[in-house]
Amino acid sequence: MMTQEAIGFSQRLGILLRCLSRNCPRCAQGPISGLGYFKEVCSNCGLVLDRKNGFLLAALPYTYFIFAVLWLLPLLILWAQSLLSYPMAFGLVAVGALVWPLLLYNYCKMIALGQYYFFLPKELNRI
Repeated sequence: MMTQEAIGFSQRLGILLRCLSRNCPRCAQGPISGLGYFKEVCSNCGLVLDRKNGFLLAALPYTYFIFAVLWLLPLLILWAQSLLSYPMAFGLVAVGALVWPLLLYNYCKMIALGQYYFFLPKELNRI
């Protein structure tokens, strides 16, 4: 038997948007992530953000997808149109493969956190 009322789409979307703006999905305080850090626990409400054991593993494919769409695809198009030489394109891909994941990974953790709580919003009330 469910004692709580159903959580609507607009509330779920609010949780997702809080995560996309790098704030806590429960209390909306933040930021909880940045270029060099990702808090494991919200300092305001105590929500455990990283439960370890691959909880935020979805951040890896998100990082790769964004890297492929925003970096590899444009370079491939430029190379195919002969606007970039092969060595230049290869060098930019190599540099991007090192830099993009460093820049994107913590934000992609927030995307993964938002996805988790979008589908399981009642988990926000658990401690």
